[in-house]
Amino acid sequence: NANDVCAMLDRFEIDIAHPSWPANRWISAMFKLFRPQMIEVLQQRDAKMVALAKKHPKKDIYADRNYDILTMVDISIDEQTKAVLSAIEGQGGKSRGNKPARKRAPPKGRAALGPALA
Repeated sequence: NANDVCAMLDRFEIDIAHPSWPANRWISAMFKLFRPQMIEVLQQRDAKMVALAKKHPKKDIYADRNYDILTMVDISIDEQTKAVLSAIEGQGGKSRGNKPARKRAPPKGRAALGPALA
């Protein structure tokens, strides 16, 4: 369930060199950056699964591929970075004035989660 997976998010880290150490570090950093959104999508997924189980009590909804993607949340590295810096400044901390490396904003992505990704 979402609580079990959320409890493991802080420990997620890919700390191996193969196939790409920089890519593995980037993926690990994205898990930390988007932790709130991951928690949100996991909780939404569980709520949707409960509702589907009630609606279809004789169906194994966990095995049904029609329920592959149940929830989504928009994500943006640029917007999340701004939110983190704003939160740090709001707590009396000082941001280091980090600016995005590119002048254009990165495209928005979508994080999706279904029962198979639990």
